[in-house]
Amino acid sequence: MTNNMLKIKIIIFTLLFFVLGSLFFLKAQETGGTLDQEQIPVEDTAQAKPDQEYLKGSIIKILEEGNQDVYGQIQYYQRLQIKISNGSVKNKEIEVYSSLESPDSPLKYKQGDKVTVLRLYMDDGQEQYYVTDYQRMNYLGILLVVFTLLVLAVGRLSGLLSLIGIVYSFCVVFYFMLPKLSLGGNPLISLLISTILIAPVIFFLSHGLNKKTTISLVSTLISIIITALMAVFLISISRLTGSASEESLFLQYTMGQSFNISGLLLGGIIIGSLGILADVTISQASIVEDLSKSKIKLTFKETFLKSLELGRSHILRSIISLVFLYISCSFPLLILFTKADIPSSVIINSEIISEEAVRILVSGIGLILSVPLTILLSIKFLTPVTTRRAVKKFTK
Repeated sequence: MTNNMLKIKIIIFTLLFFVLGSLFFLKAQETGGTLDQEQIPVEDTAQAKPDQEYLKGSIIKILEEGNQDVYGQIQYYQRLQIKISNGSVKNKEIEVYSSLESPDSPLKYKQGDKVTVLRLYMDDGQEQYYVTDYQRMNYLGILLVVFTLLVLAVGRLSGLLSLIGIVYSFCVVFYFMLPKLSLGGNPLISLLISTILIAPVIFFLSHGLNKKTTISLVSTLISIIITALMAVFLISISRLTGSASEESLFLQYTMGQSFNISGLLLGGIIIGSLGILADVTISQASIVEDLSKSKIKLTFKETFLKSLELGRSHILRSIISLVFLYISCSFPLLILFTKADIPSSVIINSEIISEEAVRILVSGIGLILSVPLTILLSIKFLTPVTTRRAVKKFTK
């Protein structure tokens, strides 16, 4: 790595931490501030008990298990002895009743299992405990470590910078984009600002600070804007609410009627398009750059058509990947529809299928439009002067 590149990396790191610090500051400003009449004084909140508490525990014994009749249906149950390992009741041993549909259920517990326990405080002063899930953090942590080591082993410094970019992106999403969406208002503005915050850092950390990366970044941002506008238009005319899934309905119920649930649908389209657009635009700019360095002198038309030909297979692979990515997330729903006695036209017309169709088609259109745009910008700024003149004549 040259000294100039090292300086560029240091500048990017400095800007990265500056932006991160700014985001955390903005978050603190939103949640902090002076007390108003509707806020609870500090001394009262200190004495008030929370309504619930999530705890970690370990099953030390299966006290009882078997079948029971529940309103005419046979249901499998377990009575578990659990030792709590954290929270306000650490080291306390409790008994918890758990019911399952059948003894073959994957949620059947056994001695030694690590579980999550929900502790509820009732109005009469009593407490109730429920096992809500297995503890998976250890396995996820191991998987994350393996993933990180492989990225560093293969990518080295570039891999490290890419990981930093991913962490930064998550910070923008969780500390800026999602809080802004939850506050209501125009989701398009919040999503585009989030994209502008994420994209430059991701591009320059992963691919360096150069003309090719800058062209790809500009092309990606323009394509994202086009994709976002198409998505807003289609969501509006199709009357998609974004509340077709159970989690969306639960979120709408929790947040209230003022919450714009369709903003999450728009956000999924924009953020989902960003990663695949970055891959395509960088590849197309690299193709044009390689052609410009070849010994064969090419006109503008020849360069454009050759770049399009070389990138065509990559475009098709990206679209196929996009389609199968969305299909893979909808397997349970698709199986449910195949088993239901509902006409195909009704299934396709349903909101939950229409949402996925809009995601795929809008993202695909944005992806396809980004290709000629990237090629034109790359020819303009990456190719020799003769080809640039041809571009000038073409644009006139």
